[in-house]
Amino acid sequence: MPFRAIRLTIIHTEGGIPLYNYNWSDYEIGESLFSSMIQGISLVLKESVKGGDIQEIHMRKAVLLLKKSFDYPVVCVLVSTKASKCLEDTLTAFSTKFFQQYSPFFSDPSDIDPYQNTTELIEEFFPFIPSYEET
Repeated sequence: MPFRAIRLTIIHTEGGIPLYNYNWSDYEIGESLFSSMIQGISLVLKESVKGGDIQEIHMRKAVLLLKKSFDYPVVCVLVSTKASKCLEDTLTAFSTKFFQQYSPFFSDPSDIDPYQNTTELIEEFFPFIPSYEET
């Protein structure tokens, strides 16, 4: 594969609260730290640049793909070593289904219990991504 998916995090954007986190890698960073960082970057850029919502963040060894709901205060963030059309399209399809399926629960971001079955949805949309260990 031309890329390695690292993690998928779903964040409630009104408070930067992580609703769900899935790791394909054994490398861990705290969910709250990661979601707060994404929320902070998004807010600063939105206010200072006035360019709308972030869609991608490119770094030397990784890329963050973001799919924000137009209707709900939720964003899906996929971290990978490289961007690809396949990943972007799959993230869009996954996000659409996630927003539809879980929208009744978005009003209470402190209750993350409804999202525990999200793994099944991830495995449905991303079966081509293997898990791996960091070396």
